[in-house]
Amino acid sequence: MTIGEDYAKLSKKLTDGIAGETCSLADFGAHIGTKLDEGKPRVGEMIQDFSIPLEYVAKIWAFGADKYSKGNWKYVENGFNRYSNAMVRHLMAESDGPGVDSESELLHADHVAWNALARLHFLLQAQEVEKCK
Repeated sequence: MTIGEDYAKLSKKLTDGIAGETCSLADFGAHIGTKLDEGKPRVGEMIQDFSIPLEYVAKIWAFGADKYSKGNWKYVENGFNRYSNAMVRHLMAESDGPGVDSESELLHADHVAWNALARLHFLLQAQEVEKCK
């Protein structure tokens, strides 16, 4: 049995309990360590909660990467304004209800979410540049 398999088996026992009882790592003779992650983003949990919408945002990303090139969007001149405009165009396109973009054949809402992330990228990038001044 590999370390990964051992850990998975141990984790399952801890999650399920043994005969309905709760147990801890110490019950298995394991050392208990410290992980100082209070206040840090819980990205893994967030991704689990939004796994299906993020899959569709990833489809938009792949559509753009195939159409232009991977990462091209980061170098678009005046990116914040241009992706803001694209986001609003997709919001307006779905004003009568969720609709499908004719080119990508994905929901306008998927495009809105992707464009919101692109906008956020440029906002955060601008903040970092300001900090360096």
